[in-house]
Amino acid sequence: MVRLPGQGLRLPARFGHHEKGIVMPKLTDLKETCLYVDDLGRAKKFYQEVMGLETLVADDRFCAFDVEGKHVLLLFVRGISTKETEVPCGTIPPHY
Repeated sequence: MVRLPGQGLRLPARFGHHEKGIVMPKLTDLKETCLYVDDLGRAKKFYQEVMGLETLVADDRFCAFDVEGKHVLLLFVRGISTKETEVPCGTIPPHY
């Protein structure tokens, strides 16, 4: 249990707190991770051949990998994804 400063409120340990007393949930999992790479071909090869990840969708600017059916690893070419990208499952916003 966590006791917030100056308050009698007790919360489960999975909740953290902000210095102003605002309760914030504690990060316990991550569903999507984005990495920026200089050489997409080389990075794709590494994550496919060395790490054994399956490609979900890819083009010349990015690649999305499935991680154990629970997470997504996104690779973006550094500095090239400044416009929205339409993919079958939606729109990827610009990245800088």
